[in-house]
Amino acid sequence: MRIKQIALKNFRCFRLANIDLSADIVAIYGRNGVGKTAFFDAIEFALLGSIGRFADEPAPPDYLPHVFSDDKAVVHIDFKDNTDNWVNLTILIWKVVEVGEIIMSYCMNF
Repeated sequence: MRIKQIALKNFRCFRLANIDLSADIVAIYGRNGVGKTAFFDAIEFALLGSIGRFADEPAPPDYLPHVFSDDKAVVHIDFKDNTDNWVNLTILIWKVVEVGEIIMSYCMNF
């Protein structure tokens, strides 16, 4: 099973992005700070529920939503196979000065 498309809304540096991965070969490249790592973080978080490189942080992950947005972060992944499989992750975060809360809502069609 391959990822066909990923849609990001308010996830890290992405306000709104639809990334087509349906080609046989896909290259992810760009300058520093444009979102290459955030793209892979979105896939890892949607499929595994966490981001391994932030596993040692004691506080809830306040790095997930876009910094200039108060809306929820959404990651939607469509898979390329003979079915219509997809995974949708919605992250609701209330930004409080010292205390954060995260609610993850998984909607999986497998």
